[in-house]
This record gives sequence, structure tokens and C-alpha cells, in this order.
Amino acid sequence: MRELVTVIIPVFNTALSPTENAILDQSLGLLKSYPIIFIGAEGNGLVKDMPINDLKTQFITFPAKYFSSRKAFSKLLLLADFYERFSWSEFLLIHPLNTWLLRDELHYWCKQGHDLLMAQPDWQQCTIQPGLRGQFKRIMGPSPGEKVSLGTAFGMGGFYLCHLERIRSVLKKFKNEAYQYRHAEAIDNAEAVFFELVPNRTLPQLRRPTTIVENFFALQQGQFAGMEKGLSKKNLPFAITGIRTGLELSQTLQKLARSH
Repeated sequence: MRELVTVIIPVFNTALSPTENAILDQSLGLLKSYPIIFIGAEGNGLVKDMPINDLKTQFITFPAKYFSSRKAFSKLLLLADFYERFSWSEFLLIHPLNTWLLRDELHYWCKQGHDLLMAQPDWQQCTIQPGLRGQFKRIMGPSPGEKVSLGTAFGMGGFYLCHLERIRSVLKKFKNEAYQYRHAEAIDNAEAVFFELVPNRTLPQLRRPTTIVENFFALQQGQFAGMEKGLSKKNLPFAITGIRTGLELSQTLQKLARSH
């Protein structure tokens, strides 16, 4: 029987920080009913030492070159072969340990009919605009500098939910563009920039939600900090991403974790 969704947790270092450990404990508690796979570099013993509680929790290794940095990991996420490794699942949740889950809404988001959900970039940091305002720029093709600024605007995210077959199809259809983004060393979060600019440039290839809906899926920590005073239990996002490794979780996040 095919799984609805599999949770992929990348491990970059040989030891977890206190923040990463807290995030991992929170996520394992909330997502215990889903298959969880830790992925990391070949030879990284920490991947095999991750908590394996049952048959639904596994580990898989990839070439070490993809785990030297977040930018290097983007290259792996732009390979159709990566997604083919998880073909038993309909959806993948890519969940780096810089993302705090506030509650388990994973099943809900898988059932909303979207092919890709990720935290919105900070649009004020780039000249490309969201939605219809930026459609002309997307069709004509952003400049290299605009792609770089968009990559920066995605911050330290990397948390996203995708329909495996649709993402794999897009990467195959736009394989030349995906190749260019894999080798664009100046662009941070290259996979996010690719998914934002390429598949829906003319005719939509991925079903994406509106900005308002996507903000209920995930917010960058900086965006959350600017909105948290106006947030209530009813309008909290599923996740807050881009939490800085090595820093203690804010009192706000700890309070929210206790209340949900």
C-alpha cells in the first residue's frame, strides 16, 4: 500500500545543537504516525544513531558532497533521481532541523490539492513581486541578480511539502533549467528559486496555493516575529522555519509548543 506522505529529515553535521535536538524531539512527537527517514552524508555516523523507534523510521545516505552546506543540499533537491528514491510515497515533507512544528497538520495539507507548499520568501528583499504583479518579470526571465536576491529572500528555510510525481515530472521536463540552477553557485536556496520561477512561468505545471494560504503552512522566523503579536490559536501556521542553529528557541516558540 502506498504511503500518503514520508517525512525526510536531513542531517548535515556530526552532532546536533541544543536547538536541533529540541526541534527533533518536537517533530518526532507530532509526526510519530508517519514514516520518517533521516538522510545524510555517506560516512556520517550520526545519521545511523538517530532515534529509530519502529519500522517506519529509517536512514538513507547520499554522497557527502550534498551535505557540506545548505547550498550543496539544494543541488540534491534539484535531481529527479532524489525523489525516485522515495517512490513508495505520494508526498514528501522535507523537514530540516531549523523548523519548529506547532501542531500536526500534515495530513490536512496533503489533502488540499497542492503540488508544492513552502514558506514564502521575504518579498521586500527582492525586486521580483509575488502573484500577478510579478508575472511579467517571470515570463521575460529575471536577471541573474534578481535570482540571487530571491534566493536570499528565502532565508534559511528549506522546509516544504511536495507531490512526488509532480515534482519529479517538472524536474524532468525542465531538466536544462534544473541543471543551470544546480550549478548556479551564487544562488542560495536554488531549489526554492527554481520552483518559484520556472515551472509556472507560462502555463502552470505545479498547483500552488495563494500567499495567504501558504502563510498558514509555514512562515520564516523573521516573518513570524513581525506577526506574532497579531496571531491567535486559530491562525497559527503549521510550522516556523529558518530558526538559527545554535540559538535557544525563543520564549514565544516554547510557549506555543506547550499550548498546542
